[in-house]
Amino acid sequence: MVLFLDVVPIHGPCGTGKTWLACAIANEAIKQRHKAFYIRLPRLLELYDNMRNSGKSLSQAVQKYAKYELLILDEWLMYEMSDKDKQFISELMEVRHDTCSTIFCSQYPTEDWYDKLHKSTLTEALLDRIVHNRIDIDMGTENFRIK
Repeated sequence: MVLFLDVVPIHGPCGTGKTWLACAIANEAIKQRHKAFYIRLPRLLELYDNMRNSGKSLSQAVQKYAKYELLILDEWLMYEMSDKDKQFISELMEVRHDTCSTIFCSQYPTEDWYDKLHKSTLTEALLDRIVHNRIDIDMGTENFRIK
């Protein structure tokens, strides 16, 4: 398996298998000896906040998560993001750009991300690092938990 480079947004409603698919890709990447890391975005931002409060710099926080060849960010845009959070993700994506892969699991398709992040210059900078060179995966609408 060769890792794809850059960004893969996986989107669909709850129960459509976004996380399952992302983790299946990560498991395959790990079998092929690639470094992969899965984290829910709220947890990542909590860890980043803790790092900031303990005196770590933005670049130290970015480097901690930039080292993975595949990074999966689950629950993307499920909760509001502060400007500091957006700046962190923007810097993280800048470092990862064209060198490794990032999967975003979201209930929202990429065309809705700009509005969800509250249109701003910082939002434009963040999304400019994400939405180019991407492969979108739409999981449809069927909830597999019901069956």
